[in-house]
Amino acid sequence: KNTGLRQTILKNAFWLFSGQIGGRAIRAIIVIYAARVLGTAGFGIASYALSLTGFFMVFADMGISSLLTKYAAQNPDKRDRYFATLLVLKCLCIGTSFIAILAIGPFVGNIPEAVALLPLAGLVLVFDSLREFALAMVRAREKMEYEAALSIITNITTVTLSFAFLIIQKTPHALLLGYAAGSGFGLVLALWALRGYLKKTITHFDAVLVRPLVAQAIPLAMTALLGGTMLTVDMLMLGYFRPATEVGLYSAVQKIIQIAY
Repeated sequence: KNTGLRQTILKNAFWLFSGQIGGRAIRAIIVIYAARVLGTAGFGIASYALSLTGFFMVFADMGISSLLTKYAAQNPDKRDRYFATLLVLKCLCIGTSFIAILAIGPFVGNIPEAVALLPLAGLVLVFDSLREFALAMVRAREKMEYEAALSIITNITTVTLSFAFLIIQKTPHALLLGYAAGSGFGLVLALWALRGYLKKTITHFDAVLVRPLVAQAIPLAMTALLGGTMLTVDMLMLGYFRPATEVGLYSAVQKIIQIAY
């Protein structure tokens, strides 16, 4: 329970730290295993597909999750309105981004095997983006223990299913299928936790809030766009000029840095 400012900060910091470290340590297991069983080319194909969809999915948030945390924390009596309005905006952004992945992605990617995986990779990021939006409300309520639990459960499920699919078939498609199934399970848990707010989405949507929220989201969106471009452009450039084998080598080293980071 949140009993005071100092206790709440320490409690939430502890749970966020535990959830991030625990979740990523668990996810690292499947990354190491996949890199070994898929080989450099197979791992490069999967990594390139995720990087390409990640570039387009930068537009899926536009700072909306941050705004939800901010305004739901500042205005507890208006949480239903902010959640409903921002959820509609979030779904519009995600839908537009997913369509862009399917329509533009094949012309950007230069590795045919990775391009074929774009719909599945896009599904992974759609689930992840919606789950992050749900967790934004959890943060607004200052209940980070729920976020930590959800992160660890989601990653355990993802690793377990990915192992199972890779044992059956050692292909990039099997790896992304495990990612999608685990991420989807985590999204279901997050939405179940917020089922009370979801029931009020239609009745509490406030069109008056749309314009000021979009105006405040634009600077956050620009920051996300620049940051997302910086994080993905190296993989996209390498995949455009070099074969999947070299992308796999580069990605394997990069994953180590990302986990440590």
